[in-house]
Amino acid sequence: MYNSKYLERIARKTGFVQRKGKICPKSFFMSVLFQCFTGNQTSLNDHLVDLMRHHNVKVRKQSLFERFNSKAVAFLKHLLEEQLKLKWSCQMPWENLERFTEVLIEDSVRFQLPDHLKDSYPGNGGGASQAGAHLQFEFDLKSGNVKTLSLHHAKYQDQKAARDQVDRISENSLIIRDLGYFVMDILESIHRKGAFFISRLKPKTTIYELKEGQYIRLVDINSLYAETIRSKIPYLEKQVHMGPKKIPVRLLLEPLPEAVVEERLRKANKQAVKKGRNVSKEYKAFLRLNLFITNVPSEDLAIEQVHQLYRLRWQVELVFKTWKGYFKFHQFKEMQLHRFECYIFASLLFILSGWELYCRLAGLIWQERHVLVSKMKFAKAWIQNKPKWRQLLSDGSSQMEDFIKDIRSECLDFLLQERRKNRYNLEEFLQVNTCK
Repeated sequence: MYNSKYLERIARKTGFVQRKGKICPKSFFMSVLFQCFTGNQTSLNDHLVDLMRHHNVKVRKQSLFERFNSKAVAFLKHLLEEQLKLKWSCQMPWENLERFTEVLIEDSVRFQLPDHLKDSYPGNGGGASQAGAHLQFEFDLKSGNVKTLSLHHAKYQDQKAARDQVDRISENSLIIRDLGYFVMDILESIHRKGAFFISRLKPKTTIYELKEGQYIRLVDINSLYAETIRSKIPYLEKQVHMGPKKIPVRLLLEPLPEAVVEERLRKANKQAVKKGRNVSKEYKAFLRLNLFITNVPSEDLAIEQVHQLYRLRWQVELVFKTWKGYFKFHQFKEMQLHRFECYIFASLLFILSGWELYCRLAGLIWQERHVLVSKMKFAKAWIQNKPKWRQLLSDGSSQMEDFIKDIRSECLDFLLQERRKNRYNLEEFLQVNTCK
């Protein structure tokens, strides 16, 4: 994909190249792509050495400094957008998710930036840096296709992301998000489109039970908690209606272990002291339960599996942990704005290319061997394969088949996910359990 002609075309389209110069689009792209993961250490001089070593290009430091401009950012951002448009059909055979056309999992991560970037990337204030970034990531579990990978300032809210994306939600999609995205009118829109959601229940959400044709507001969380304890079953389910438009949903209640409750209460009390108020009895009862809501019919999704499917959201947290741990995309020293943005978009491009390869190989290996490839192990191996990937991009795609074969062998020999004693991995859970 990243051949010289393609990069030249995108560079001219975005204005990064207007006339021929010493630094061509490919040499700039390659230097940034393979240096961006040390953004807290890489200097302009490091780029000069890289350009000379790999591309036989010698330029002055000032000339290179001037190439990190708004048009360079547009060039790399456009490449990322083009990469996001690529779709692939190789997928994990989730037999238990066939009811849904796609299973969209979304989450976000914030990270601090040097204070001098505060005008372009304002932070949340408080004890944190005055500057910060907010990364949104959404992918389809069934295909692996990335739907959203976007950079914002730290004040950009998850609820705003939910509103920005509602128009592209399609019928029979399943949306799994955390409470940060909980917006009643968005859930109503998802339901109206014939799509589905699984979410935690937000405190103070208005819930109704339909009794003898009348909507009766459900306000006593304490009585619900007492009912779950009396029933002596892991989960309790109630058919209820939610919000002003009274969306029909299933309310699923799971009593929590005492140790978890104590930790929740400790954090709630600490937060309440900071704000000079007390924790209400109703909220204390709320903290004793996991409460989930879903509009997926019970015949398509059993009560025991709503919580298990919600766990899929934690996969994104694992992804972020991997990215921050191995790719260091959140660590930057003080540098000018456009250079920072070039680094972050180049980082995301490298991560996305590895993500695509992981999804393809993981799906094929599961179908052939019924073994799972570890996301974290693969990410670390992808970093270690960076020199080979660079050589492949430099020489062209003629060796691509051999490169993929080598990584597939690495997956089978060293990168498989390890089984935990007496516990299923999440992917195995989806394979061996039925949702009907």
